[in-house]
Amino acid sequence: MRRLCIFTYKSLYATTHRITNSKTELVTHTSVPTSILNE
Repeated sequence: MRRLCIFTYKSLYATTHRITNSKTELVTHTSVPTSILNE
């Protein structure tokens, strides 16, 4: 039972980490073109 808990926690953590990463990527992808345009 405890192992299952750890596994669920790890997969949850991986999912949130992935979501955060894609959000950061989205932000950088949208901010980079604007900075190029501003120059």
